[in-house]
Amino acid sequence: MNFRSSNLMQLRKYGSLIIIVCVMLVTFITFLYNQQIIEHEIRSSLIEQQIKQIDLSTKSVANSVSLDLQFLNDQMYFLATSKQFQEKLLSAESYGLIDDTFKRIDARIPTVALFVMDNKFTTMEVRHDAFSVTGFELSEKQEFMDKMNESLRPEISTKYRSLDGSYQITITHPVVNKNTGELIGVVGVAIPTAKLFAHHGNIIDVNTQYLIVYDKDKINVAGPLTDLLNVNYFGNVATKYYGNSNIRTEHASIVFSGISNHAVYKTGVGEVIDVGSPVLVNGQNEYFVFLITPTEKVIAQTNTILKSSESQNLVILITIVSAFVLFLLKRSADMKKDTEIKLQRDREMHDIKVKNERLSAMGTLAARLAHDLRNPLSVIKNTLEIIYLQNRYDEKTTNYLQRIERSVSRMSHQVNSVLDFVRVQPLDISNNSLFVVVSKICENYANLINIKFDLPQSDLQITCDSKKMEIVFENLMRNAIEAMNNSGTITIRWKQADHDIVIEVQDDGPSIPEENLEKIFDPMFTTKQTGTGLGLVSCRNIIEQHGGTLTVRNNPVTFTISIPQKSLSPNLIYKSNK
Repeated sequence: MNFRSSNLMQLRKYGSLIIIVCVMLVTFITFLYNQQIIEHEIRSSLIEQQIKQIDLSTKSVANSVSLDLQFLNDQMYFLATSKQFQEKLLSAESYGLIDDTFKRIDARIPTVALFVMDNKFTTMEVRHDAFSVTGFELSEKQEFMDKMNESLRPEISTKYRSLDGSYQITITHPVVNKNTGELIGVVGVAIPTAKLFAHHGNIIDVNTQYLIVYDKDKINVAGPLTDLLNVNYFGNVATKYYGNSNIRTEHASIVFSGISNHAVYKTGVGEVIDVGSPVLVNGQNEYFVFLITPTEKVIAQTNTILKSSESQNLVILITIVSAFVLFLLKRSADMKKDTEIKLQRDREMHDIKVKNERLSAMGTLAARLAHDLRNPLSVIKNTLEIIYLQNRYDEKTTNYLQRIERSVSRMSHQVNSVLDFVRVQPLDISNNSLFVVVSKICENYANLINIKFDLPQSDLQITCDSKKMEIVFENLMRNAIEAMNNSGTITIRWKQADHDIVIEVQDDGPSIPEENLEKIFDPMFTTKQTGTGLGLVSCRNIIEQHGGTLTVRNNPVTFTISIPQKSLSPNLIYKSNK
């Protein structure tokens, strides 16, 4: 071999190595670039989907608050225009009417006081919750008197406080003589601000998605940021906390003008998704709710997806590099496999995107239907209560009203199923007796004499959100009863298995068709004419929120719940006395 041939062979040898290194380097750079693009697309897509879901939740909260305030306003109107108050402000009949109204309001919304004042604005009568501060006092009485005398219209205010210093919402209605138009007196109700809005969302924990509420004067009246309570949205204190953000200012200005809006901006504690919506009462913007979600919480949910994507792409990278090395060393390579892997990944990403878009569309439709139905249902229910009070001694009319009320309740259940599916609320975790949680639901069907419940004699302590778990068992038992045509036995079993608590709900009904078994947890899938297709979806979502699983099998039909045993204190197994 001559010198020239030796050099040529070395050049070919090193040339091949250089090509391999270059191919590996280019492939690696391409991998990193594609990975960044994929991560960016996933994050952007999830944040976009989250904004849509938060927008639905915010409008749902605003609508729910509006219904509560409208209910209070209607109750005050009912008192002010009642025959008893028109004849005499305080009498034996009006005392009874005041008591009934207070109980009706307090059963739905925690109430500080219901009060009656004469036309000199002197408090004549107060009804109050025994567990709340007693008495009532207007700290700016003269301003209130002047405004009421001038307008003779209902007023909603957050300027006043209870005797214990806590914030409250005051709704007052003038009692005007229908014949003379003169002011006879004033009826009003005082509601704890924090309790009212806490009923609709998180106003305590700033480390997760939380609710902030402003009144029509742009004053913060509820929220977890205690330093910002009773502070103007555009004031120096709020601006210092959130930072001088033009995006935040423009976003709030749109919401305060009465239009729902969303924005993503950075604050002193990180980036947030801020969705705001007005609360209407009698056609007026009385409050504005803002649902704040730290984006780091949204991004944290993507870690599993991103890690999975990174692992898949790493496998693809190794496969591609190996293929190139083999191609250069052996003069052959099979690119078909790499192409198929890439196409498979593209199909998977496409399927995920289509599924997310479908769920988003279903969520939008569900929230819109719930919004459109809940308002008329509330009006019907409030009207029924008024008609019932006016005709409570007419047995025939009462029977008709009760039939209407049952129909409204069934429709309300459908609406609540939709709202349970789209509403976003944090878990309220506590230790609970599993026997007590399940027994509560069983008692709801005590009137069904042909339905028998077979419960274990032993009990387990379970760490969960008891209210949400009651929703799960309510749905499973209602489905079982309907499947058995209101006759049969529902068998409930539970046990401890390793680190999980396993609960089974079994019924005597017919088996689920095999073609439906895999679809049963899909949103909007139902075989019932009156079903929403969201009950079992909501059940699975609740169980997955607890870190568990919900499955179903046939022969006989059995739903199995498995929840991790994460107690606030050691789990205890004890013998039930029941």
